[in-house]
Amino acid sequence: MVEYVRKVGDDCWHFCTNCSKYPQFSTYRRVSNPSSDDICRECLKNEKNNNCNKKY
Repeated sequence: MVEYVRKVGDDCWHFCTNCSKYPQFSTYRRVSNPSSDDICRECLKNEKNNNCNKKY
């Protein structure tokens, strides 16, 4: 299952570790099934272009 993360206080869930906004060193939350409205557009674009590094 793919791991979705977001920085505390952010409103967007990320799943591509190579996303420019993926929280690297901040306190963040993890979920396995976020609302589709809250998923990062850059992550979705990376996945569509087969350029998404995912954490499982």
